Amino acid sequence: MNKFIKFIRKIRRYRTIVNILVKYGFEIFLERIHISIFPFKKKKKIESSFPVRIRKILEELGPTFIKLGQILSTRPDLIPLEYIKELENLQDNVKPENFQLMKEIIENQLNKKLEEIFDEFDEQPIASASLSCVYRAIYKNKKVAVKVQRPYIKQQIFTDIEILYDIANLIERFIKESEIYQPTKIVKEFEKNIKKELNFIIEVKNIEIMKEKMKNFERLFIPDVYKEICTEKILVTEYIDGIKINKVEQWSRFVSKEEVLKNGTDIILKQIFDIGLFHGDPHPGNIFIMKDGRIALIDFGIVGHLDEERKYYIINLLSGIIKGQTNKIIYTLKLMGSLNEKVDIQELKDEIEDMIKLYRDIPVKEIKIGEVFGLFYDIIRQYRIKIPISFSLMSKSIITLEGICNFIEPDFKLTEAIEPFFIEIIEKKVKFSYFLKEFQDIFYRFHYTIKEIPETIETFLETVKNFKKKNYENENIHGDLNRTIKKTSLKISFSIFISSFLLCSTFLFFISDYFIFGITGFFLSAILILIFLLKLRG
Repeated sequence: MNKFIKFIRKIRRYRTIVNILVKYGFEIFLERIHISIFPFKKKKKIESSFPVRIRKILEELGPTFIKLGQILSTRPDLIPLEYIKELENLQDNVKPENFQLMKEIIENQLNKKLEEIFDEFDEQPIASASLSCVYRAIYKNKKVAVKVQRPYIKQQIFTDIEILYDIANLIERFIKESEIYQPTKIVKEFEKNIKKELNFIIEVKNIEIMKEKMKNFERLFIPDVYKEICTEKILVTEYIDGIKINKVEQWSRFVSKEEVLKNGTDIILKQIFDIGLFHGDPHPGNIFIMKDGRIALIDFGIVGHLDEERKYYIINLLSGIIKGQTNKIIYTLKLMGSLNEKVDIQELKDEIEDMIKLYRDIPVKEIKIGEVFGLFYDIIRQYRIKIPISFSLMSKSIITLEGICNFIEPDFKLTEAIEPFFIEIIEKKVKFSYFLKEFQDIFYRFHYTIKEIPETIETFLETVKNFKKKNYENENIHGDLNRTIKKTSLKISFSIFISSFLLCSTFLFFISDYFIFGITGFFLSAILILIFLLKLRG
């Protein structure tokens, strides 16, 4: 019975989706993917541009599709910049849910009456989004914001995801030019992200980690979390008494634009390039200016993570793009494993060089990062270059940051703020950390090899012993055996020597008086390892 109800619900939803697509002039698309069995409604005259129609379709289709659009707006590697700009305008303000239903969710989740949990609770929400509503309340004599997930939202989203998979498969099957966008992969990543957003416990952890890592940055305010009353469907945080960053006229009365711009850029760049954990969607609705001048961030459902290796790659790509170093960009993409065997490297170089020529004679501080990223991602999509999601989130954060800064002060140059930050300071620090990590990895691999050597030698000698027991008369066989024994012995000895040399260099590296000897030892070890690997290949 449940399966039948689910099937009926899915068919009804299909009908709704198809009718809305036809309404905005997508009947040709439906015919191409062989969905033409539904009686279409008569469409109105279409006047809007394609990106605008996409945005309106997503808004009409509701929570799942609004979230899909919002997540896609963080992926410039998948969709063009003009679509991203339109998707950023997605309206997530929907009609508030019936309060009694939301009250039931709170009480069922916490197993207490609402009056027993909160001192006060406003029934009218201060924000109403597609997935949840946010209420103002008093908890233990403190103002709090209570985010409550809407009832039945999971069922609706999971039904929509099934339909999205169906449509994505049809698109890939019947529209060959869609390969560059990888529809099924998009739906899969969306499903992964939306499941995280539907679990508020993940957001609790993100807030706690960010708060701890940014605790020394005095101009940033991240609200406290009241974990004891947080669940998968309820998130309770400290209430922020601030003004949205796009309300410049209001907050500029008590804090200067220059101070906000400096602190805002420092916060985002420090998150990305220093701690390696950053807000994945820093749009104006998630950034507030407080009366004491501090900048407050909310909504940590999506965060980006960067380890030292990815920081190194990202900085190389950014500096390569801004400085116009084509070979550096290509080399970094190769290191990242982003180029497959089908990519014509020379053709890709020419494309990047053409892009760089547009900015070669322009001073770095005059370059608009959003424009450069837009052109770079056009190339990424054209050649189907695989870019880590963290890089896309980082790019979107920087593009959004530039947009906010230019809204506050049109003459503000983000590249001027970034250049000394990551090229002169972070580049050196991250490169050193990256290479140190590489040496550590090499050391651990050789450490493992050393531990395995006794067992390997014992096995080898046992094999030789058994081999000799057999009475072979063929001299060639004995000659081959002797040569093999000599070669293997030399390789084992050389491995032990390199491992010991690398181990000594590691100890010297951490002794300040012998630091230079440690560094020298690292480089000599690298040369010896290279020689050893070349000999093995030979």
